[in-house]
Amino acid sequence: MMTKPFITPTIPQGQFVAKQWQCPIDSHDTDGFTAFHAETAQPLPPFFYQASLAELALAGHAARDAARWYSQQSGQLRADLLNAIADELSDCPHLLARLQLETGLALARLQAELQRTTGQLRAFAASIATPTSRHVAATDSTPALWQLDWPLGPVAVFAASNFPLAFSVAGGDTAAALAAGCPVIVKAHPAHPGGSALTMLAIERAMQRLAIPVALVQLLQSSDPSFSHAVAGHPAIAAVSFTGSKTAGLALAQTCQQRPIPIPCFGELGAVNPQVVLTTLSQTQRQGLADSAFQAITGSGGQLCTKPGLWLIPAGAAGDALVAELVERIDNFAGATLLGPSYLARYESLSMQRSAQSLLIAQGHAAANRACGRLWSAEAATVLASTDAWWQQEIFGPCAQIIRYQQTSELVQLFAQLEGQLAVSLHGELTDDAPWLERLAELCGRLLYNQLPTGVLVHPYMMHGGPFPASTNPQHSAVGLAAMRRFVRPLCIQAASLADAQRLALALQVQPTLKNSS
Repeated sequence: MMTKPFITPTIPQGQFVAKQWQCPIDSHDTDGFTAFHAETAQPLPPFFYQASLAELALAGHAARDAARWYSQQSGQLRADLLNAIADELSDCPHLLARLQLETGLALARLQAELQRTTGQLRAFAASIATPTSRHVAATDSTPALWQLDWPLGPVAVFAASNFPLAFSVAGGDTAAALAAGCPVIVKAHPAHPGGSALTMLAIERAMQRLAIPVALVQLLQSSDPSFSHAVAGHPAIAAVSFTGSKTAGLALAQTCQQRPIPIPCFGELGAVNPQVVLTTLSQTQRQGLADSAFQAITGSGGQLCTKPGLWLIPAGAAGDALVAELVERIDNFAGATLLGPSYLARYESLSMQRSAQSLLIAQGHAAANRACGRLWSAEAATVLASTDAWWQQEIFGPCAQIIRYQQTSELVQLFAQLEGQLAVSLHGELTDDAPWLERLAELCGRLLYNQLPTGVLVHPYMMHGGPFPASTNPQHSAVGLAAMRRFVRPLCIQAASLADAQRLALALQVQPTLKNSS
């Protein structure tokens, strides 16, 4: 399909490819899509053009050229670019207003997410601005060794629906890839195309400020799932980063593995994040836990991958009191606006299925276009006797599943059946006799004590990932400075002189300095 540059409107409708906005010459209304107002389900202008395979090919060619140039640039230039993007995003007045319409997320939530997004850009910038050396001098018996981080090449970032800033066009994956020396092709999420285009405008301004001569960041818009596989399968792409559903993530991972030359797919796929309430939970802890649990279950509409969606609560009076407090809060919950009409429809469908599998013990009241809060409860003995792992299915929305256990042996059996998780929390005090603790460490990427998992700190020691199926690669975090390790490989230079080593810009390739970025 022929393409031409066009004058960028307030919200660009096409693709940002090879350093310019493009839209098809011969597009018609059937060749695109719109966003939807999250509350009213009405279409939101403007009309967005579907990216074509020709535009993908152009983006791939431009990304390859950019990779060769960018791999030889200094850590300081990379840091300057990340800081410039953060600056431009901080001065983007229409962005949050547009995202409110597209996602239904509260302004305060989006403001906090914007601060997180710019903060992680600046944290990556600070970590790479000053080069660090990894060099062993030659001795009588050993040669000189140099090690550098060699960028993998162009990274395809698949934006998330539920974090339209922090896990989207300028989010953590893009920041990590740019910090690692890799150009990025972003496949925007069709739930918030307007916000994605406005974010890309901010990145474009940042690149223009620094006179970047190559296409370091490009944006493709499409609502066609098959196009995502075309992106992941394009020969220019060296790695894929994905945040989203288990079904979509596994399909992309399969595409990456079936290529003639397989590439890594770093998928963060979600989890139910079990909350283990111990019999040692005090009354004071219980009262605080009920409040924080309600906020974590319903906050952001219950649409966080770290939502505590599974609660293992002991039988007995103390457990009964905690459940009663949760029921009261959910029954009085006025509901939440989900990310769009399709998300509400899926929430209602999965809720109906869950109500056939487990006892519905609480349900709030909400308008027709909002999601009711819900709680289900089941006995551990019943769950353990079932051959179906329904209780481990993530439901995106303001709800949670409770399982009541009679004794520790039932808890241990539940642990044995649990799949990999992003996070697991313990509530109460551990006794000396807790041999099952190692099993929890095997299960998750983050183990919390008397805290809920919804907040993911941007910190060098953070781990946001976990054993399959929480993620496709449990060795790497999607949050924190170590996230850039996904997009580099070690290269050893042996027996080279300093001059020869510097031919590969050795002095410019850096291991991130793990400073405290909280």
